[in-house]
Amino acid sequence: DLVIGTSGHGIDFSANSHYSTMTSELLDWYEEGTYIPSTNSNLTLNTTYDDWAYTRIGRQVTVRGLIVVASVSGSDNISLGLPFTVASLGNATGSGGVSNMFINVDHTEAGCCSFISSGSSEMRFYGMQGGTGGWTRITNDDIATNTEIYVEHTYFAA
Repeated sequence: DLVIGTSGHGIDFSANSHYSTMTSELLDWYEEGTYIPSTNSNLTLNTTYDDWAYTRIGRQVTVRGLIVVASVSGSDNISLGLPFTVASLGNATGSGGVSNMFINVDHTEAGCCSFISSGSSEMRFYGMQGGTGGWTRITNDDIATNTEIYVEHTYFAA
């Protein structure tokens, strides 16, 4: 048996033929799956693009998918449900590795990002106007039926 790490914590690469005696302390939970995120009020996603997926390794979760708006009204803040609640990390947030691409989001010429608060079960979105240097929460007023936002976000589950 070979364990990489300290104090018994690490990844167990076992060559032992007795499967019942093998244990892994870090990779004991590996899961891949798909899900359909819940949305905020007055926002409906195009179900043709319900290709949301997650990968969970231990407590680290990566979600990825494409928001394509089917219908929208009102001025609610945009939020999506997550497959696992985010760990409470004190003043830290659940934001980790983030990749976002967007098209047709009003008032968001310079950037779009996803954000997850510590202890939350939802992902929020913020946009930056060109030249302003400030981030503002994206609301239903900022999107239309042709809006697309691709999301890949990593966080730690509770």
